[in-house]
Amino acid sequence: MRQDIAMKYNRRIFPVYKGIGWDPLFYSAILFLFLTQVKGIEASDILYAESVYGLAALLFQVPATIVIERLGNFGMYAFV
Repeated sequence: MRQDIAMKYNRRIFPVYKGIGWDPLFYSAILFLFLTQVKGIEASDILYAESVYGLAALLFQVPATIVIERLGNFGMYAFV
């Protein structure tokens, strides 16, 4: 009986958990708190790493997208 009540409660709160857990902003806040409080990494180091990631994504994804558009489907089969 107790397990049935627990299962009903879990089914009721799962959509809320899923909505919160998949939000990138919520995820980044939890990750930031974990790294600062549990791992002891300085906040400035975390922000520096996030900025490096953003710059790397900008520098590498745009040229990669251009190359993929130029090669088209032919490029996919050329390396197989």
